[in-house]
Amino acid sequence: MAGENTAFSKRLVAFIIDMIILGIVSSILTFPFATDNYKKLTEESTQVMEDYFDKKITPEIYLSRSSDISYDLSKEIGLKTIITIGIYILYFIVYQFYHNGKTLGKKFMRIKIVSNTEKELSMNQLAVRSLIINSILVNLITLATTIFGTKDIYFVTSMVMQVIDMILMFTIAIMVLSRKDKRGLHDIITNTKVINEE
Repeated sequence: MAGENTAFSKRLVAFIIDMIILGIVSSILTFPFATDNYKKLTEESTQVMEDYFDKKITPEIYLSRSSDISYDLSKEIGLKTIITIGIYILYFIVYQFYHNGKTLGKKFMRIKIVSNTEKELSMNQLAVRSLIINSILVNLITLATTIFGTKDIYFVTSMVMQVIDMILMFTIAIMVLSRKDKRGLHDIITNTKVINEE
């Protein structure tokens, strides 16, 4: 029914469609920045994991080596990460604002984001909402520690950010599934809701 708050399943399908689209666009735009060193580090990461599962190395050695490789990989793909974050900002904030609260996934599922008040949906609402639901803030913090932090700071921060991100996504999913108004934490913070398109 038009104007009603949308079911979790429609939002999830729209999100998956958006992630596929962004994955393709991001891969195309960042492909020129792929390096031999990135491939080498990826192979090293796989080898360390295999050595650990084959019990050739101890958990302590595995943790030390994998954290070193993870930090080096993060440094190696810094530019790609910046480009990807930029794409997310343009798509989930700017594009969505100028398309009446709809991404391509939302258009396909015939849903949209609106303000929960009588006011028009604002760019600020979409920005804060996207920082939370699209993990932009988590990725920005992790990127900052990659650029400015030491290996240890990066490792701890990235682990903490991953845990926070998982808790946020789980909390949002539970709220959307259980609340009558189908609003998640990001909707409540930004005073928005997702409705069926008229």
